[in-house]
Amino acid sequence: MPPRRKLNEFERGRAVAWFQDCVPKREVARRLHVSISVIVRLMQRFTATGRFRKDADLGDQRRQLHVKIVSLND
Repeated sequence: MPPRRKLNEFERGRAVAWFQDCVPKREVARRLHVSISVIVRLMQRFTATGRFRKDADLGDQRRQLHVKIVSLND
């Protein structure tokens, strides 16, 4: 298995173009020197959203914790 690495935006675009040209996912992974799971996740994201760019808002958002500060002297 190839070493772990991230695809840059250009490589993600190439992968999507190859996917649309009916190139098998394994071949796309081999050409880009990544594991097939990277390509599978990219294609799932692309088919679900129509975009291949990773957005910052795709992850879990942190909830804000509102705390009321009370003085012990009051």
